[in-house]
Amino acid sequence: MDKETEVLLDAIAKKAATDAVAKLREFHQDDLKVLGERMDIGFESVDKRFNEVNQRFDRVENRLDGVEVRLGNVEIAVDGMGQRLDRIENALATLLEEFKAHQEKQKQLEAKVAELTERVRVLEMQLAHQ
Repeated sequence: MDKETEVLLDAIAKKAATDAVAKLREFHQDDLKVLGERMDIGFESVDKRFNEVNQRFDRVENRLDGVEVRLGNVEIAVDGMGQRLDRIENALATLLEEFKAHQEKQKQLEAKVAELTERVRVLEMQLAHQ
């Protein structure tokens, strides 16, 4: 085939393809409109569902915020209880130290009472022998 024939056949083929595509578009124009409307309806329903999910998510998020506030209050209460327990522990430690000091004093006094009792007994024996 010569060059002119090839160019001519290419031009004819391009023209035929362009015409065929145009006729197909024209033929399916109504189908494309219906399909577009269906897709719009489908997208509207999907958008509606997304909005419902977002609303539910917002409600859940609000509830979680409330739970977070409550947990913060619980944490504050636990910290307060911890401080109270520390004060109680310090008070009990002080009482224990005071108790040990009093026990030591009591032992010393008991030892003195025993010593004095022994002296009194010795003195009574000396008086009885005189």
